[in-house]
Amino acid sequence: MNGLSGNPDSPLIGDAASLLREAAAHFNKQEFRAAATICLKLVDSHPDLGEAWHILGRIGVETSDFTNAVASLARAASLEPENIAIRFSLAQTLDKAAQPERALAAWRAYAQLAPEDHVAQMRIATTLHKQGGVSSP
Repeated sequence: MNGLSGNPDSPLIGDAASLLREAAAHFNKQEFRAAATICLKLVDSHPDLGEAWHILGRIGVETSDFTNAVASLARAASLEPENIAIRFSLAQTLDKAAQPERALAAWRAYAQLAPEDHVAQMRIATTLHKQGGVSSP
């Protein structure tokens, strides 16, 4: 889940889809300022564009701005609750942001979408162990 594609299956047309692909390309080249500028323009004109929020969240992670990363990824997840990549990014970011209760809930939501992914089960178990709780994932 390292690179971003700008979701070529997105229902967007014209400039928005093109800008999303351009933002993803900048992100993948670690040109975070350029990617952020494009995504901010996109969310200003298309506030319900989950993939733009996802890229903004990933930029926050890469620049260690976890407050904005969590906010952007939570917004993306609320807009696209079935998007596995967004759910994974949110759970992983909440772990990094030291928000164990929210991370646990995010890992559980991700695990429902990707039950075969053992990473989620391991993160759920690890978080529960750290909290001193014993529960099934």
